[in-house]
Amino acid sequence: MQKAVSPAGLPAEPETSVLVAWCDGACAGNPGPMGIGGVIKTVDGVTLAQFSQAVGTGSNNVAEYRAVLQALELARQLGARQLTVWTDSELVVRQLSGRYAVRNDRLREWWRQVKAVQRALADGAQVRWTPRAHNQEADALASRAVGLPQAPLTAAGVVLWKPDPAYAPAPAALARLPPAPPAVAGLLRCRTAPRFRDFMTLRVGGMDGYSTLRREALEPLVAVRFGPTAVVWLRAALADQLDSLYGLRAWRWCARGLPPDWALKKASVDSERYRDTVTPGARGRR
Repeated sequence: MQKAVSPAGLPAEPETSVLVAWCDGACAGNPGPMGIGGVIKTVDGVTLAQFSQAVGTGSNNVAEYRAVLQALELARQLGARQLTVWTDSELVVRQLSGRYAVRNDRLREWWRQVKAVQRALADGAQVRWTPRAHNQEADALASRAVGLPQAPLTAAGVVLWKPDPAYAPAPAALARLPPAPPAVAGLLRCRTAPRFRDFMTLRVGGMDGYSTLRREALEPLVAVRFGPTAVVWLRAALADQLDSLYGLRAWRWCARGLPPDWALKKASVDSERYRDTVTPGARGRR
């Protein structure tokens, strides 16, 4: 995907001297193809621009640095004099603050470039940490750039998953579904959003009643658990990955009981673990 910078219905004369950015880097494997994504907003929350770009091959940490650099450069182009950049990479934040040393030669070069742009902003630029759960827009933009979509993207921006408050699954219909792995129920009981390691350790433990089902059979099961809006949202999110191996993983985990956005995150973690393709039509049972 090429770099995309999208205006978003700006009000007349928006204040652009003080801006806020959220950014993220994604990697399909580590190392692997990298993607960066982010959104630039005014302090009042008006979106000025967003970016989603494939940036070659490298590591997760290089992708995170490149996302911060792109956010800084784009904000400067928009006229920012003062900027706060939010990223969910603790390593990048701690290295830029001086808390951690930068010992990796490749990271040191990106560190220098980020520092140079920070100094170029008249009133400075801060890079701060935010939890992944608060960085979903940037995450979706970065993941889309490497073929691991996390949410639908529209001209107006990222469409995050929101459960239908009017939908309640019928107990009888739920009872007819194949049993889900016990670990799914354990993850759903967590009071905080799952982290990477939570998805990494979530496994089926062999074959189950969902492992060989195709999308056409999985969609009705997803609708039973989360309602028809979940099927529509997942279709829009996956787009050209609808029937890929990546897409099938997402459909299967959602049918097992993970909310649609968690199912996509689990699919991306599995793709990194197994380092396999996400091309449309690829088949697999995981």
